[in-house]
Amino acid sequence: MKTTDASGQHTQARLAAEQAARSAYGRLIATLCQRGVDISSAEDALGDAFVRALSRWPVHGVPESPDAWLLTTARRILIDGARHATMAQRVHAGLIPLIEQLETKRDPVSDRRLDLMMLCAHPDIAPHARAPLMLQTVLGLTARQMSSAFLVSPSALGQRLARAKQSIRRNKLPFEFSQAQQSERIGDVLDAVYAAFGTAYESVEDARDRRHGLAHEALWLGQILTQKLTDVAEVHGLMSLMLFVQSRIDARRTDAGDYVPLSEQDRDLWDWQLIARAEHHLGRAAALKNPGRFQLEAAIQSHHIQHDPARGPDWPAIAALYDALVVRAPSLAAWVGRAAAIGEAQGAEYGLTVLRHIPTDVASDYQPYWAVIAHLLSETGELESASSAYSKAIGLCEDSAVRSF
Repeated sequence: MKTTDASGQHTQARLAAEQAARSAYGRLIATLCQRGVDISSAEDALGDAFVRALSRWPVHGVPESPDAWLLTTARRILIDGARHATMAQRVHAGLIPLIEQLETKRDPVSDRRLDLMMLCAHPDIAPHARAPLMLQTVLGLTARQMSSAFLVSPSALGQRLARAKQSIRRNKLPFEFSQAQQSERIGDVLDAVYAAFGTAYESVEDARDRRHGLAHEALWLGQILTQKLTDVAEVHGLMSLMLFVQSRIDARRTDAGDYVPLSEQDRDLWDWQLIARAEHHLGRAAALKNPGRFQLEAAIQSHHIQHDPARGPDWPAIAALYDALVVRAPSLAAWVGRAAAIGEAQGAEYGLTVLRHIPTDVASDYQPYWAVIAHLLSETGELESASSAYSKAIGLCEDSAVRSF
């Protein structure tokens, strides 16, 4: 155990527990689950282990390996639980000797997070539950933290997650997968990683703090995916997209917290090392000749970044990429982005024509739609209509800095 003075031990213990929760939660859950423990039992045991850590580490000091301590403690909790009625239905009695054997070995925390995500993408799991289940089990997000991203109430999302875990336990879904099964499920895994990245990107007040926590975990998961699935174009496309977005983190807000649009950002604040990595993965994706949503979105980001500042972005090329995107992965965001790009490339009237093909009821609550239509209307001199659209966009803004902009 590491020791320090009494006044600093509580702080050290709390920080160590927070670091373990942030960096190792998913690895610990996956390590527990790979031995046959169901997700709910693993989460309960690990939660109890963190509670014990917060009470014991300030007194006895932070262990040399907090992750290993938490894993050992969680395993002991599972063993004790299996011996009592409280968890008897969740942990098979035959599992006790195996867990005890593993506990005595004090093996290091293995990294099976991607396998855990594949489990969450099993066909028996309802499609709408797969991404939030991955985010909860791998990154430790709560239903309350995720509910707004998935457009449901925390209680509804909690019920959805509970049903998914019951399905895994009831159907005894396996933790091991064939290459073919991994290929079938990779799309859901990529969606979950991107959802994790987006949740982190939008949920933290200080842009500079976004380099840590969930965005960091999502980037790490993306990197592991590119190492394990080197021949899957969309894996490299997703990694490229996330790196492009992450590279501009420090330029999106001023020191006072004001929002700065992409066209006005200080390029010296961009992380050009991340941009180089993004271009590398975009090149890897293109070489595989199987374009998909993430690769196309990454290519759009590349055109926004890699241009002569004096000349501006290549809007016809960006519009062409959006043309491909709405064919391969149609979405409201893609259609609105296409309209904006066409408005820049061919004129505001053309952009408005594209927007007017989108049913108003479909886009009624989508803030970017109203922001783009307001901009294009102002470009054509329809100031009264533009003002009304801007009011609608402002009313739909949840971010106060974007609202002010």
